[in-house]
Amino acid sequence: MVPMYHKKLAVLSLLALVVSVSLLGTLSFQSSSYQVQSATNKSPSAFRIELFRNLALTHRIRNGRAVEGSTVYVDVVLLDARGNPVNYTGIGLLQLTLALSAGTISATNVYISSGHSDTEGSFGGILWTLPSHAGLKVDINSTASINGKVIYGSASLITVRNR
Repeated sequence: MVPMYHKKLAVLSLLALVVSVSLLGTLSFQSSSYQVQSATNKSPSAFRIELFRNLALTHRIRNGRAVEGSTVYVDVVLLDARGNPVNYTGIGLLQLTLALSAGTISATNVYISSGHSDTEGSFGGILWTLPSHAGLKVDINSTASINGKVIYGSASLITVRNR
């Protein structure tokens, strides 16, 4: 027989869980675990720089290597603290500054417009022409300030010879 105070404790624990879920967000079930998703965790906290082999952004560079002298297509994505894309909700445009360690880029000042999560959906294509030297590690960095908070992102590639 379970003592009465254990039953009351179980009911109070369940009630506290329901109140917590209703205050924080929704309760979702993923791979047999419970995860509370907070609606307040949608504030931008970082950038992910995605690199592609084509302007349509369908062939992602996954191995961190690109042919020397080739053109790489860049998309900068705004992320929340969990690494999920998040739309910029400010008024107007979020201006980003892009910096390279080598090569040339079509624009160093780009933007994400309100209601979008990346530069491709707002600014359009960004082309990065890599140097014509194999074996170089090249970097691209992005920075912006949202409400006084500086947000960063970076990506690197190694240039290789065309076979």
